[in-house]
Amino acid sequence: MSSVIVIQTYESLWIGADSAVSVRLGDKTYRWHEDGQKLFVVDESVIFCSGSMNLAQQVMDDYRESKDFSLQNLQRIASTRHSEYVRLNPAEYVEGENLCLGIMVNKFENGRTVVYSINPYDNFEIVERVLTDNTQFAIWAGGIRVNEASTAAITRFRETFNVVSALQYAFDHISYEAVGGNLTVYEVTAAGVRKHMVAPIAEKSGIKRLSDSILAEQHAHLVVAETIIGQLGNFVTMEIGTGNNVTKINTNGISAGHANFASAPFRLDMAGNLTANSLTANSASIANSTFTNGTIVGSSINVGSGKFTVDSAGNLFTLGGVMSGGIITGSTVQTAGTTRRIVLEPDGLRSYDNSGVKRISIDTTDAYGYQELRFYGQSGAKTGTISGTDGQLNVAAQGSNALVLGGQRVVIGGEVQSVDFQGVPVTGLNGKATTGASTSTQTSINGGIAPGTQLALFGGGYVTWLGVPAHSHTQN
Repeated sequence: MSSVIVIQTYESLWIGADSAVSVRLGDKTYRWHEDGQKLFVVDESVIFCSGSMNLAQQVMDDYRESKDFSLQNLQRIASTRHSEYVRLNPAEYVEGENLCLGIMVNKFENGRTVVYSINPYDNFEIVERVLTDNTQFAIWAGGIRVNEASTAAITRFRETFNVVSALQYAFDHISYEAVGGNLTVYEVTAAGVRKHMVAPIAEKSGIKRLSDSILAEQHAHLVVAETIIGQLGNFVTMEIGTGNNVTKINTNGISAGHANFASAPFRLDMAGNLTANSLTANSASIANSTFTNGTIVGSSINVGSGKFTVDSAGNLFTLGGVMSGGIITGSTVQTAGTTRRIVLEPDGLRSYDNSGVKRISIDTTDAYGYQELRFYGQSGAKTGTISGTDGQLNVAAQGSNALVLGGQRVVIGGEVQSVDFQGVPVTGLNGKATTGASTSTQTSINGGIAPGTQLALFGGGYVTWLGVPAHSHTQN
């Protein structure tokens, strides 16, 4: 088993790995020796290759002998050798648990450092890790005890800002049967690859070592690392899990459920925008958001694709709505949007004709301090009013407009005591009721008693009935 820690800045990489080679017998791990090679320098790159000892060595031998030092060639060799190894050793590989091979390639290209990984759980895809500017740095850990290694390195680096001290402290901290021996550190910059140091790792007491007697008892499985480049801890990126079953914290934000941030079912970007497949909140305060399927957009409500809406100004629209009980204050209620309609609004009640002209209104305020029923002509000009004041009902035509009472009969009913025109001339009755005018002559009539009839008087005697002579009337 093995471990690797990489401290990455925009311009430099420091790669540290141990040299311990261990043996796993059943559920126990034994130290075999401290001469294992984990880091390989190939064409200005430092490659960490780990997993099953024989498989890792075969991959690196094939790669160096091919003289094609492209990542694509390394990818092809790793995938092919891994498939062959799993086919021949099926008991040693359980997908997602026992990883037989893992590769990390560290190099300087295009003016900045790059860390690549090629692993079975990524289907041997080439995964690139870069920093966006020279103010960032990252600490990557792979192999065994990745969380402990990255945490220890980060802790010491925060205290000292010394790369060598951080690497030495981390490996001293995590050493046990599977991690130990010597710490080898390489530095990669624009100037190339340089071996920075080789120093012993502080071993813990009581390490179990492989002996001839133990080896004779069981078939030993030699490994260089049991876990490869899966857990990351640094100031730029943190990952928990593998493949798409992963949670990430990086410069994109926080994501879970997919290796690609944009495809993750849960993601929170640096601007605070949250995407989640489902959400349960015991309580929430939402300032401006969108809720799909019963849309609430920008502090508005939209239900049924516009059938019920409330905008950010508080304006409410409902299509075919039913309201039962309650009081509506300060709103407009109308039977239609345009042309012929009745409108009830804060200023009063209005009636409009087919042309959209106001014809009748009851205003809540007017210039005289009391409400009145107002009437308007086809042009919209006011024609008259009906109002009530103490002691009288007022019916008035506006300006020069006529007040017309029509019909075959006009009846003034009730206990009418007088009709007072207050000296205003009444037209249309001339020749009929004008002062000094005479009616036509009426011929004589008998009044129902034949002329010449003798009528007895109450006090005695008689008179002769002559009838009513012809006559006319003169108007006073």
